[in-house]
Amino acid sequence: MCEQEREAFKEHMMGRIAILRAMVHDLIDRFEAALGSNHSHAAKRYVEALRRLGAANRGSEVMLIIDMLGNAFEKRAAMMQESLDRRIVSSGGSK
Repeated sequence: MCEQEREAFKEHMMGRIAILRAMVHDLIDRFEAALGSNHSHAAKRYVEALRRLGAANRGSEVMLIIDMLGNAFEKRAAMMQESLDRRIVSSGGSK
C-alpha cells in the first residue's frame, strides 16, 4: 500500500469511528433523558440499540480497533442496563 492509499484508508477509518462515536453519544444522551423522565421502556430500547451496535461491530471480519470499540459499546450497554435495573427496583416498577 502506498502512502497515499494508507492516508486515504486512515481517513476512511477515522470517519467511520467518528460516526460510531456520534451514534453512541446520541444513544447515551437519549437513554439518560428517558431515565430522567422515568420512561423505563424507552431507556431499555436505547440500551438494546447500543448493545446491538456493539455486537454488529465485533468479530473477526472487522479491524481490531473497530472490534475494540464494539466491545466497549457492549460494556457500556451492560452498565446502562445495570443503572436501569437499579432504577426500576428502587421505584418498584417501570413505565
